[in-house]
Amino acid sequence: MTDPRQSPLSEIFLTGSAKIAGLDCRPFSLGTLTAARLLGLSRVVGECDGPCQDWRMERQMVALLFLQSQPIPDVLELVRFAKNDADALDERLLAFELEVPLNALTELADQIGADSSAVGAAQFDLESKSGERSEAESPNS
Repeated sequence: MTDPRQSPLSEIFLTGSAKIAGLDCRPFSLGTLTAARLLGLSRVVGECDGPCQDWRMERQMVALLFLQSQPIPDVLELVRFAKNDADALDERLLAFELEVPLNALTELADQIGADSSAVGAAQFDLESKSGERSEAESPNS
């Protein structure tokens, strides 16, 4: 069983800007999460629907790297393609992939791991200790 405190991949780039394979990446934002869900990056942000939900993990990670590193107008265009034109989406992402070195996936995975560890270390168990009152119990019980 996985540790419930393990942060999902959607909690990456929390520490500020990161550089992945020479690309400057923005911190993960609510907009990134929304875009990833609209694209259907299910292996990255968890269960969601979208045109990319059945893509292999590597392709979904490259799509996340695109969301994090490309100018916002380009990201908005990619999301628009996801809604209206699957062929244009695939072509635009492939053009990006052709410029991204293979080590980018390793660097991205390392960044995810570093940020996930930092988030996990900052979290704590909310389970009550043996003998403590539950939230449902009144203080006078």
